[in-house]
Formats: sequence, C-alpha cells, structure tokens
Amino acid sequence: MAANNFVSEIRSLLDAGRLVFGSEQSLRGVRSEGVEKVFASSTASPKAISFFSRHGIRVVPVGVSSVDLGIACKKPFPVSIVGVRSEKSD
Repeated sequence: MAANNFVSEIRSLLDAGRLVFGSEQSLRGVRSEGVEKVFASSTASPKAISFFSRHGIRVVPVGVSSVDLGIACKKPFPVSIVGVRSEKSD
C-alpha cells in the first residue's frame, strides 16, 4: 500500500471515529466492536497478525514502523496495530 494512500485512509477513518489503537484493543474489538480490518506496522507482533488472519479479519501491512504509524494516527506514541470498526458498529 502506498504511504499516502494509507495515511489518507487512516485520517478519514480517524475523523469518523472508527479506529481502535493497539493490539489489545483491536483484539478485543474483533468481537465487541466489530473490527473488520487492521493496519499493521512493520513491527507488529506476528502472533497478533496471525490471530486476526485466523478470525477472518483483513490485515493490511503498511510497511512503516510503529512510530510512523502512530504519527499517521496523530498519536504521540508508537502504534503497532490499528483496528477499523465496521460502520454498523458506530
């Protein structure tokens, strides 16, 4: 995925309030918040990525570090995984 594409998509989803940040929140969100897709940094845990894949969640590797993914999400901390809630869970 091109850097500009994922940043613009993340910013749009951030404005819509559809993002959950971090592996633990995204893992919980698979059932409770209807996470339908995750963006994974290059430093994301292989176990977390495997969990999402096994549960039918689309994993989008963004090819940037967790620091850069955090910056794209306007967060002052590194973010390895960003979960995207489905529109119907809003």
